[in-house]
Amino acid sequence: MKFYCVTPCLNAEEYIEETMLSVLTQTVLEKPNFSLSYIIADGGSTDGTVSIIENIILKFSSKKNIQIRYFSKKDSGMYDALVNGFASEINTSDIYSYLNAGDYYSKSAFEIVSDIFAKNQYVHFITGINVSYNEKSHLTNFSLPFSYNKNLMMKGLYGKVLPFVQQESTFWDNKLHNKVNYDELRKLRLAGDYYLWKTFIKDYSLYIVSAWLGGFKTHRGQLSSRFIEKYHKETESISIKPTIFDYMIAYGHKVILYTPNKVKKKLSRHIFEYDNLSQEYRLTKKP
Repeated sequence: MKFYCVTPCLNAEEYIEETMLSVLTQTVLEKPNFSLSYIIADGGSTDGTVSIIENIILKFSSKKNIQIRYFSKKDSGMYDALVNGFASEINTSDIYSYLNAGDYYSKSAFEIVSDIFAKNQYVHFITGINVSYNEKSHLTNFSLPFSYNKNLMMKGLYGKVLPFVQQESTFWDNKLHNKVNYDELRKLRLAGDYYLWKTFIKDYSLYIVSAWLGGFKTHRGQLSSRFIEKYHKETESISIKPTIFDYMIAYGHKVILYTPNKVKKKLSRHIFEYDNLSQEYRLTKKP
């Protein structure tokens, strides 16, 4: 099974090493028949980012199942860089993701994801629990999502009424990746993640695994905190206008988010949980 991951970055010397190592030291990459193509799409950094990238690439140069490439050139924004990274292959990988500089995966993220994809042919799109870190990389908060409703997603209500889909914990397969319109994604400045989720969920459900896959690091100067209103406006420009009834459903889902995890698992058809008896991840409620 082949993973393909892109890290877009710019002047990220404080964060790039931790992010890259979290991708390159995945436990599954120590096993046979697993490989990784990792692209670092640097936007023309003027600090020490590129030097750090080059040093890490050198350290992993002996790993035959890991291919690391980087380029450093000016771009028009994060999603322009992301497209440059994705467009450097012809969609030949099995599982795709992207991880911004500063964020990092758990060491078993790829192992968990590959196991679920391999054993459940109807799964094409998956995310984990929502996790956040502080600037010191301490895991400071986590929560289990309830469900990602197609209609509410198309109406842009995740991130507005309901929590965002955590991009740092989300993976998709080749079948969905082929649906991405790079020209449309490249135009976006802030809501490219929403464009991807909206594109994918049109045809396939977003499943949740009750496990730590990755997390979002809060630090100074982030686009997500500085331009949240502009993010919402960009989301609205590519989403369907919600009705009052849509808002009512969204707030009903929001109430469920405050219930115990066992309640969420009983109500949702899209949550995988590790079963200690069988030692594998299984849906908490049969589809």
